[in-house]
Amino acid sequence: MLVEFGLTHQEAKLYIALSGHGAATGYEAARLTSISRSNAYGSLDSLVDKGAARVVEGKPQRFVAVPAGEFCANRIRRLESYRKALEAELVLVDEADCPYLTIRGDGNIADKIADIIASTTTRIYLAMPSHLLAPYGQALAELAARGVKVVAVTDGDLSIDGATVYRSAAPVPSLRVIGDSAMTLTGEMGGSGTALFSMKKNLVNLIRDSIRNEIRLITLSQETCPR
Repeated sequence: MLVEFGLTHQEAKLYIALSGHGAATGYEAARLTSISRSNAYGSLDSLVDKGAARVVEGKPQRFVAVPAGEFCANRIRRLESYRKALEAELVLVDEADCPYLTIRGDGNIADKIADIIASTTTRIYLAMPSHLLAPYGQALAELAARGVKVVAVTDGDLSIDGATVYRSAAPVPSLRVIGDSAMTLTGEMGGSGTALFSMKKNLVNLIRDSIRNEIRLITLSQETCPR
């Protein structure tokens, strides 16, 4: 997680050591982490430059970790300002001009699902196992509260405020998401997941029909099951 916030593995190791130990000299930090003294001093200086550590005045020089909440908040604030600048300066090819895009890795797929949810304005349909859907429950409830139609097909007992949730007795084998009847994501997550993103109408319609068919089967099975 610290690497995601811009630290190298060595810097992260030193940051964790400082967080648990308190103020330490370069020699002490090197001993705590089994990093060579010369490398430790260089990485400690880098931690200071990145806002993850501060120098304690006095002799010998000591270093102390900046609280994790403060360090992360500062990095996020800085990155947000960079994001706005990049959006203003860089003109990228529209995803609509690329018919089919492969997204690899569970983290990247999860990010794309969140992006579709955030950009949906009228309706969103989702079909996925409950453990994959659960992290988006709050965001989907907020969409529903704004009047967006939210329909989900899942297994388990997951509930989402304001959404229509169809519960399948059988495991939902893959993930499918449709936002505003204009974009779709379909694939699998689990280790090295792979998904396909597209704004092509034919694929959007195909995925929409597959979700509708699952909803029909669930509805029929509930009507025919003895109470």
